[in-house]
Amino acid sequence: MGLPLIFPSGQQERPPDAEKSALPLPVVPSLSLLGEAFMAEQQQPPAPGQMQIKADEKELQGLYSNLLMIHHNVEEFTLNFIYIFPNGAQGKLLSSMIVSPGHAKRIWRALGENLSRYEAQFGPIKEMPEGGAPPPSVGFVQ
Repeated sequence: MGLPLIFPSGQQERPPDAEKSALPLPVVPSLSLLGEAFMAEQQQPPAPGQMQIKADEKELQGLYSNLLMIHHNVEEFTLNFIYIFPNGAQGKLLSSMIVSPGHAKRIWRALGENLSRYEAQFGPIKEMPEGGAPPPSVGFVQ
């Protein structure tokens, strides 16, 4: 379930053209004037070639993963994002993303470009401390 929506008129229902409008804002009574001004700006149609993405607060918060398992076959790549608990004895599958080989290659390229920019700005990334523990042996249970 998403957050309550506020529209420029202050109503909390969907106006007839809500499907065409930009992302709604959560209700913030103490900031209603600011919210209304922001919504008026956000409700302009997107420029040609731009896309609007809808997301609930839960998705916007993101998840922390400290292990990624990747599997592939001729038609797809599966990326399993996992969190291994500090005790190292158990973990939890957070999300499983399945993408085409072409999309996997675009992800690889975009990640490489972003890593290069990150290192140019902040310095080299250390992958693992020297003498660190070997990666755990991981398997799925149901």
